Amino acid sequence: MNNNLLPSIYAVGMCIFITACDSETVEVEKIVEVEKIVEVEKIVEVPLLDAVAPNLLFIDSKSEFKVDQQVILYFNEPLSDNTPNTAIQLRASKDDEPIAINIEILGSSIIITPLNKLNYDTAYYIESDLTIADQAGNVIDERLNVNFQTEPAPTLTVTSPTEGSLVVGSYKVSGIAQNNITQVLVSVNGSNYIQADNLNEFNEWSLTLDSTIYDDGITTLSVKAVNINQDVIEKNIEVTISNIDPIVGQWNCTGEGGYSGTQWFSITGATNDTLFSCWVSGWVRDGDNVIINRSNCSDLTFKPIFSNENNTLTVVEATYWTNGAVCNRL
Repeated sequence: MNNNLLPSIYAVGMCIFITACDSETVEVEKIVEVEKIVEVEKIVEVPLLDAVAPNLLFIDSKSEFKVDQQVILYFNEPLSDNTPNTAIQLRASKDDEPIAINIEILGSSIIITPLNKLNYDTAYYIESDLTIADQAGNVIDERLNVNFQTEPAPTLTVTSPTEGSLVVGSYKVSGIAQNNITQVLVSVNGSNYIQADNLNEFNEWSLTLDSTIYDDGITTLSVKAVNINQDVIEKNIEVTISNIDPIVGQWNCTGEGGYSGTQWFSITGATNDTLFSCWVSGWVRDGDNVIINRSNCSDLTFKPIFSNENNTLTVVEATYWTNGAVCNRL
């Protein structure tokens, strides 16, 4: 065997063949049997180079943003944690100064948190510089320019009683409150607030009050509504409480049937019978009517109609006294 020949090794089945070869001969030196040949193939993955900039996919898919919520921008790939806080600017208009915010990178999202509550029913603009990058360092190709609208402001309407109206006895304060109102409260002349009934499906609210526990005269009703953000909207109206019947007083009356003279109506009952004849022992209210109690005649019922800020009294629909009368307050 030529010692200058180089051996070669190859395997067939479960055997290893060692051969020495020159250009003319092949000599098999040795066959080695083995129980098993295990081939280990090592695969090395070579990462592809990311040279593509991240793209904005969408902003939170809400038509109206809450004034105290975060705004989230979603991109198509994870972003670099090194994106600076100054990369994003939030403005109420493009000419305004930026609003104070914090930004947080969370995977492929940018979470924008305003440091103060936003305004209701306002268009806001989000702009950026070109420092927003993915984890491979690729920065965005174009500056962001997106906008969103905040939710409508809460509204409160008082439908009853109306400004300047007269309230007597038990009366209802009612109205409409919209846009996430959680409760409506009513105060009379600065007293403690009382919660109105819960809003119904039509956003209506109401509260029944007893005017007799308050002094007569001009009275301020303060109504406030509170929404889910604890924002408060308030309305004030003035009414006149009058728990003394407007018929009480001294009247100069002229009747179509010839009756005329002065008629007294005291709180406890009429004291003069010029108008109604017969001796009057008192009077009481019966709904819209007044009943005159006459000791030596039948009771008389009539419907008083007041005008001229309750200074003119017209007597109509009187039993046993059908011609009526017109009285002026003295």
